[in-house]
Amino acid sequence: MATKAEIATKCVQLMGVLQAGQTINSDDSTLIQDAYDSLYLNLQADHSVDWGPDDDIPQQFENQITMLLANQSNICKAFGVPVDYNDLALAQKTLKKSLSIDDNAQPARVQNF
Repeated sequence: MATKAEIATKCVQLMGVLQAGQTINSDDSTLIQDAYDSLYLNLQADHSVDWGPDDDIPQQFENQITMLLANQSNICKAFGVPVDYNDLALAQKTLKKSLSIDDNAQPARVQNF
């Protein structure tokens, strides 16, 4: 599980703005955390998330959410890096797939009438 602040740091590291071990400044962290809040609201509106807006991000979604945030146009513009549309598409596809898996799903019963 990762906090929003940890996701923000991973995001700028993924963009190549920070090296491992460096610290993100508070304004940059706030920008990314605000973008996460917007992303979260969109996912919540689709009933795709089962964690709260201020909860830590579950480990199975950390990479996709980090990649999505690192490739949002407003964030890329703020950091002067291009959007990687391949990474963006991959993150969207894998997040959608991950969110659609229900760990409690039961096999469907076939009923013949």
